[in-house]
Amino acid sequence: MKQVLYLTLFVVVIFTLFQCKKSADPVTPGSTTPPGSGTSVTGTSTAPLVNTATAPTTSAVASTSATASGVISGNGGSAISQHGFVYSKTSQTPTTADSKTELGATSGPFPLTITGKLTGLEANTTYYLRAYATNDKGTGYGTVAQVKTAAATTSVPGELSGTWVERAKFPANPRNDFWLVAVNDKVYLLGGYSATQRFYDAWEYDPAGNRWTEKAKTAFTQSAIFFPPIRPLVANGKIFFPAGVGPTPADVKANVHEFDPVANKWSVKGALPAGFDPGGTAAFVIGDKAYFAGHSSSTGFVKKVWEYTISSDKWTQKSDLTGPLQGGSIGAATNGKGLVIGASETGQPISTLSYDPATDKWTSVSTRDYLGAGGSSKSLGFSSDRIVEYNTWTGQQYRDGVMPIVLTLDPLKVTPQLTNLLPYPKACDAYPRSGLNMVHVGDRIFAVISNTKEVANLTACDKEEMGKLYEFVKK
Repeated sequence: MKQVLYLTLFVVVIFTLFQCKKSADPVTPGSTTPPGSGTSVTGTSTAPLVNTATAPTTSAVASTSATASGVISGNGGSAISQHGFVYSKTSQTPTTADSKTELGATSGPFPLTITGKLTGLEANTTYYLRAYATNDKGTGYGTVAQVKTAAATTSVPGELSGTWVERAKFPANPRNDFWLVAVNDKVYLLGGYSATQRFYDAWEYDPAGNRWTEKAKTAFTQSAIFFPPIRPLVANGKIFFPAGVGPTPADVKANVHEFDPVANKWSVKGALPAGFDPGGTAAFVIGDKAYFAGHSSSTGFVKKVWEYTISSDKWTQKSDLTGPLQGGSIGAATNGKGLVIGASETGQPISTLSYDPATDKWTSVSTRDYLGAGGSSKSLGFSSDRIVEYNTWTGQQYRDGVMPIVLTLDPLKVTPQLTNLLPYPKACDAYPRSGLNMVHVGDRIFAVISNTKEVANLTACDKEEMGKLYEFVKK
């Protein structure tokens, strides 16, 4: 009897041990296994993981831009709210406090290869860059890489000879005084007004797909947003400008307004400095700072200059403008310095001033006294290392064409070079009788026909032409 009992106990023990051997290891509560990963991640989140084994690679390196690619390994257990590349010519370990691209939120899958375009670079200069990603626990950075921009070219690009080719027509209401802005290789048309209506919309044109897409409207119900004329600026892949609302265009309760094309979102930033009316200002961006040179007022042109730090939303007054400038001047920047390209006071030569933020000094670099500024409609573009100032000339003497004025930037020529007259795109009655708003997207030139007439005065030809988009295809 005892032998039977011992045998029974022995069988039970062996069976129990066998069952324990077959059981899986317990799972730690709260752990996850990301796709493509063979290891578990605990429930405690960290900053995102950016690939540190391989530095970012660069391609399409030009004198003022480059394309970077890198890898985000994981989100650290919490959703990534922003990612991209940070870059600097001075800091060897750049952070989000330096220049950066913003590619928005992402949910993977990981590892995730990302690509971004670095813009606003100086020619023949070494930059340090690395990928970054941010979640609610912090920001993770990858390995630092270096890229040296190309030297500035010295040839006038093609004398701007070529032909106009019609692209997809702007699909919304014809209008005047809208802005065309190039961001991330796309064109954005903002605001404007007709003889009977103001517009608060934003439209995106994608040259790659030849299509227009309506974006988010501004929150304005009355508009001083594009009147007086305020040229929008671009930094970190976003569009921003000083503007506001009020019962009349002169009564501007102004703030900085920002549009993020990727997020399709408008934001209102801090108020402008007391006494600063953005009407008639010339503006440009250098790094993380925007400069607003001069502005109009009820007592005449004011030559005060303001520096706006984009990341901190902070204003600082700088040295006043010098030279015979007035409202209607246009601004640009290259190689770490700013340019204000006149309008001039009546009877005075047209001046171009250069600003050095390191010394807070203005220098006269060009004075021209030809053709005059009367009757011209100015827009600004970039071609290689040059600024191209487009003056839309009217009248029989100029055959209703566009006179590009090429200003070499490095070094800036004392006398700007006039290229050949660029005719208007041919219209149904030979030449359009309305405005031509132009913008550069890289080295490509686009133009939209604007409406400058009252609706009652529009001819059948005018109605056909208004809103047409053309690309100037160089020979």
